Amino acid sequence: MKLKSAVASFLDHDQPVLFFSTVLSLVLLSLELLYSHFTNSLLLFSIGLIQLSLSVFILINFILKNHYPLKMRLLTALINGFVLILLSGYIFIEVVSRMSTPPLIISGNALMVAVFCLLLNILLFRILTRTKFASFKFGTFKLPVWSIVFTSFTVLAGTIIIYYTDYYFLDALLSLVLGIFILIRAGFMTIDAYWHIEELA
Repeated sequence: MKLKSAVASFLDHDQPVLFFSTVLSLVLLSLELLYSHFTNSLLLFSIGLIQLSLSVFILINFILKNHYPLKMRLLTALINGFVLILLSGYIFIEVVSRMSTPPLIISGNALMVAVFCLLLNILLFRILTRTKFASFKFGTFKLPVWSIVFTSFTVLAGTIIIYYTDYYFLDALLSLVLGIFILIRAGFMTIDAYWHIEELA
């Protein structure tokens, strides 16, 4: 009972919760990017980009909001969106290359990481929905709280199929879908940040 009470008390305070969420998200980001390299999984790289966007927004717009003026936070959002657009371009280049000659994917290791990331992202989602962050909107851009779980399921499902069938082209195909999703969200974020900066000016 004491542990349950302590957890409930912790979740009632937004700042500690958001700090813990940022650390958890950054750990997942590191795992996704690291193992995307070791396993040749473009799917893990794709979910890493969404994890990056989520981590930056929690850190800058909520934890450090008292230390950075609004214009600086908007500029961070603008840069974040632009970087995501460039990285989604990298995904499309990789997709074209992999569709012609699919690389060998170490699907066993990729599967373990995908399962681990899904479980921790579900935990992250449950934590964030207890804060005001989950309903935060940036202009027309809705922060990717729910989409991180949806993407984790997509990555896991794709990796399971690849593991049992050796259809390596599915990694590129599903990454293309995620790349388009990232490009659209990054585009909205960049445009909204730009217009907000213009309004301040």
